[in-house]
Amino acid sequence: MEKYSLQRYAIEHEAHDDEMEGVRKITNGYAIHTKTPLHIKVIYSELADFEKALKTHARIENEILFPKAMQLENEVRNILRGYVALN
Repeated sequence: MEKYSLQRYAIEHEAHDDEMEGVRKITNGYAIHTKTPLHIKVIYSELADFEKALKTHARIENEILFPKAMQLENEVRNILRGYVALN
């Protein structure tokens, strides 16, 4: 369990939360002008929506999933320590 601790994965996950940073830079923050072609407007709009969904997903993982999983991992670790102590 120590080798594959969820805490390490949670920390790595938080470090990679802004996966869309490069796309925002390339698209100048999804900037649209009056002469921007319609298909580019649609693509940028979809990219912005996708980024919003990714942020929601990451927030759920960071605030709910990982804390709960680490709590359960600690409970299992304590139970196993109890069994080891009996040996």
